[in-house]
Amino acid sequence: MVKRNIRKWLVILMILICVLALLYVVQSSRRYNYQDPEAPRFEGHYSQGAEHDGEIIVASYNIFHGKKIEDAMQDLSGSEALKDADIVLLQEMDEIGTERIARERGYNYIYFPAGVHPRSGRNFGNAILSRWPITKASKLILPHHDVRIGIQRTATKAVVEIDGEPVLVYSVHGKTSLTTWQKRQEQWVAVLNDVTEGAEYVIVGGDFNTVGAKEIQQLDEQMAAFDLVRPQGQNAPTASKFFMTATTDHIYTRGFILSEWGTLKAAEGSDHYPIWVKLAM
Repeated sequence: MVKRNIRKWLVILMILICVLALLYVVQSSRRYNYQDPEAPRFEGHYSQGAEHDGEIIVASYNIFHGKKIEDAMQDLSGSEALKDADIVLLQEMDEIGTERIARERGYNYIYFPAGVHPRSGRNFGNAILSRWPITKASKLILPHHDVRIGIQRTATKAVVEIDGEPVLVYSVHGKTSLTTWQKRQEQWVAVLNDVTEGAEYVIVGGDFNTVGAKEIQQLDEQMAAFDLVRPQGQNAPTASKFFMTATTDHIYTRGFILSEWGTLKAAEGSDHYPIWVKLAM
């Protein structure tokens, strides 16, 4: 009887291994990383222009695999600040969802996919939406691929011209907490080393996948070395998954005066919450 049970469990184990191997092969066949920092490139121009009174609102939102676009657009109207956002940074997007949000909400946009995600079979990357003109856009490829699914992570970068004043903007999506903190730090270093020396106005925002106060403090210290700061005390949860919450999303700025900030905790479009900051130039 014992030997029979052992054989039974061995058969079950072999079947499970075969199923996992098949899933890996299927996912690998759908996975593709775009290595060209200039392509593929998607952009649109839907803004009718915006007046600048010395203040701007910047929002960031990781929309889980760009799935619930209808709900996400409702989230981005969930507060006066989000509804009036001048610059919006999006992560985990495809070109269809990005274009729809930009068109319906009246933004110019630039979107670069990091690659084709093996789970969805769709493009997966970051976007920058703006009420003002967007120039000098490209994709920054970050080090270290995902060991589970092989997809690379990137930052979409561009210059937003606010009444002729250039603002260097990054929409960032780093590796998950399943990657070591050292490797995630190396991704932030890659972004920081890319920041143009002497750039007066800089915005670096998105999903940094920080877990716990210690990681946030270390990230703050890395950013501070480049004169990039985020609102003090903005450690409220920005993501919820498997009945757990974490502060993973941040907006860092240089050259601005931070006046207000917030998080929309009632978000329905993702496992992340939209965050925003109000900045004075």
